Amino acid sequence: MMRLFLRSARRLSGALSDDASYGRRSRGRALALASASALTLAALGGCGGGDKPAAERPEAGGDDVDEDRGSYRRSQAPDIGEDDGDDGLAVEGLRGRLDNYDIQEGVQPHAGALDACFSSYRKAGKRRYLGGRIELAYVVAKDGSVDSVHTLKSDLGAWPVERCLLEVAREMSFARPKGGAAAEFTLPLEFTAQRAPVTLEGDEGSAALAVAGEDALQALADCAEQGEVPERTAVTLYAGLRGAVQSVGFATPEGPADATWLDCAEQAVMGWTVADPKGKITRMTFEFSREAP
Repeated sequence: MMRLFLRSARRLSGALSDDASYGRRSRGRALALASASALTLAALGGCGGGDKPAAERPEAGGDDVDEDRGSYRRSQAPDIGEDDGDDGLAVEGLRGRLDNYDIQEGVQPHAGALDACFSSYRKAGKRRYLGGRIELAYVVAKDGSVDSVHTLKSDLGAWPVERCLLEVAREMSFARPKGGAAAEFTLPLEFTAQRAPVTLEGDEGSAALAVAGEDALQALADCAEQGEVPERTAVTLYAGLRGAVQSVGFATPEGPADATWLDCAEQAVMGWTVADPKGKITRMTFEFSREAP
């Protein structure tokens, strides 16, 4: 049995703005990312919440501003060593633990590649509206290699970018987790739009999506027969001229998803026509839910 649910963008993506892991209560120093022009590492969610202070971090080089794009290039790195029990930054680990500094050391060499995933896609299609937050969930093996990574949350709405980010993430390597076992953490990234879209939420978003019709939803359901599909997939899309979908992306909070499913889902949704935004770009989010009989 297949069930499709349309839920408001407020429910699905609201947690992104409320999540403390995006640095609302960040207490750490800023570490400039010299190669990342539109990318912000909003915060690093460490695993296990360790009982020792994180290693001393290098002094920040200050804010690095891209004059052409007008966006800041910096990483906020909260110290997770002194846990007050309410900052939302510690993520339950398997048994191992990585300090925040160790995570930064693994991510930093790939900052330029992460930014290129976004900037090249936006530039190629003149997608000035594209921007948002994505949270990658890592499992790091006891030897420091990436065992798995998936998109936990995203309102970015661009599968080619998300797929590229996952590919870069898999190439990272980290220090051996403390405790001699695998560890997990989350890496939130934020990309700045040059022209913010209009986000449709609640009934307004559902009404806009309903214009696509049952055949459009069935095409998405057909894709779910082509690979391993998680129970829930959050889908974020942008609509432009006459309601044509301009870009679409996904988040699979329950774990990694088969790329075959997401490639097919992207192709299906890109063929949709939703409500005409009449000269604007609109963004909306819904949830695809598949249940076995």
